[in-house]
Amino acid sequence: SIASNSSRNNNDTTSGTNITLPILVNPSAGSSSLSILLGGILILSGILVCLLFMKYIKIAGSIIGFYVWGSLAWILMANSEQPYPGYGDNRDYLYFSVPIFIGEFQQRGNLVLAISFIKKNVSVALGGYAFGITLMSFKDSGFLPSHGLQLAFMSLFGTIGFAIMFLFKDNERIWPLALTSSFCGAYSIILGVDQFLNFGFTAAPVAFVDFNLQHAKLLRYNVNGKVYGLLGSIFVLAAIGFYVQFKIVFDYLQSGSQNPTDYGMRDDLEKITYEKKQAAKMMPILNSVGHNTYQQSMQEKRFEDDDDYLIRQSQILYPTYPQRNGGNTNIVKMNREDKYGGKI
Repeated sequence: SIASNSSRNNNDTTSGTNITLPILVNPSAGSSSLSILLGGILILSGILVCLLFMKYIKIAGSIIGFYVWGSLAWILMANSEQPYPGYGDNRDYLYFSVPIFIGEFQQRGNLVLAISFIKKNVSVALGGYAFGITLMSFKDSGFLPSHGLQLAFMSLFGTIGFAIMFLFKDNERIWPLALTSSFCGAYSIILGVDQFLNFGFTAAPVAFVDFNLQHAKLLRYNVNGKVYGLLGSIFVLAAIGFYVQFKIVFDYLQSGSQNPTDYGMRDDLEKITYEKKQAAKMMPILNSVGHNTYQQSMQEKRFEDDDDYLIRQSQILYPTYPQRNGGNTNIVKMNREDKYGGKI
C-alpha cells in the first residue's frame, strides 16, 4: 500500500471526511487489480532496463521516457488535487491511467527527446535520482526535515548523473550507462514487487514528491525490517544488472558488432562497440609500429572491406568536401569518412 504497515489508516479523522490517498497503488490493506497491474508493468520494464538496457537501447530508452513523463504527470495530479476529491469517483483510475497515457504519448510524440536525449542523458539522470531517493528512504520520513531539502537532495544526484554524460567521450560512456540504468531498473523492480507485498516501501517515493497538505496528514513513511530488505535488494539487483550489462551484454555486442557500413546498425552505441573492438584488434600494430602510424594503420584496417561503401558514398561526399585533406581530391582519401560524419 502507499502507507507503511505501521501507518495504514487512510481516514482523515481530523476533519471527519474520508480521504484516500491518490493512487500510485491502492491504499487498501491488500493489492487491488490496479496495483497488481502497475506492479507487473514496473517489474517487467525494470528487468529490461536493469539487465538489457545497452542491448535494446531504443526500447529501454523509450521506457525511461515513459518513466519520466508518467512520473511527472502523477506528481502534477497529486499536488494539484484541490479541493478533495478533485477528480471525482473515478480518481483512482484517473491517477492510474492518465500518467500512463501521458508517458506513452509524450515519449512517442517528442521524437528528438525520446530517441536522442532520453535514452542516454536522462537515463543517467533518472538513475542518479533513483539513487538519491533510495538513500533518503533509509530513515523514517527521510533524513532531511523539509520537502524542499529532500527534493534538492534527490535532484542533486539526478543532476550529477546528467552531467556525467558530458564529462566522458562517446567511447567512455559505457560504464555510466550500465551503472545508472541498472540502478534505475532495480528500483523499478522493487517498486513493482512492493505492489504485491505491501511492505510500505512505496510510501517513500510518494511522500518525497507529494506536497499536497491533504495527503500529507494521511501519509507516513516508516522504515521497518521488511523495507530495509527491499532497500538492500535494490543495491543487489543493481550490482547484478551492472555486471550483466558491462561484462556480458557489452562483450556480446563487441563480438557481434558489424562494420559501420552495415546500414542495419541500431545506433551510436554499436558504433562505440565497433570502435573498441577494432581498437583491440589493432593494438598489436600499435605496439609494433608505434603511435605515429597507428591512426593510419587503423584507417586501413577499418576500410579494407569498404570498397562498395566508398563507391556509394563518393557521389555524395565528392561535391560536398572538395577541399578535404589539404585540397587533395583523391576520391579514396576523400571518402574515408564514416557515415556518422566524423573524419578518420
